[in-house]
Amino acid sequence: MEEATRGAVEGLRLGQDAAKSLADRLEQGHQAVETAWRSYEERFGAVDKALSDAVRALASETAKQQESIASFAIKIDEGCSLAVQRLQAIAGSLAENTDDLSETFDTFLSKVQKMAAEDA
Repeated sequence: MEEATRGAVEGLRLGQDAAKSLADRLEQGHQAVETAWRSYEERFGAVDKALSDAVRALASETAKQQESIASFAIKIDEGCSLAVQRLQAIAGSLAENTDDLSETFDTFLSKVQKMAAEDA
């Protein structure tokens, strides 16, 4: 019986050693997974932040560009309005000059016709 007890004790000890070895390997595996996850989180956490910063900067620059384009369009509109007003004034002046010239030619032609009739 003593031998059976020793065998059972030895079997239990071997089982405990095997369980401890398995537990140690599981702990090492767990630590490796934890280390890999932390590394992944550190690397990709920085990528997420960089991406977020880049998108924020892009949005800001897009808004600035949009404001710049709107301001440019307003200035072009103001310039076109001023040009139309000036052209309108010039066109009015040309119309008056054309009317004056027409009257002058009409007067001139009627005088020439009178002079031609008197000479004939």
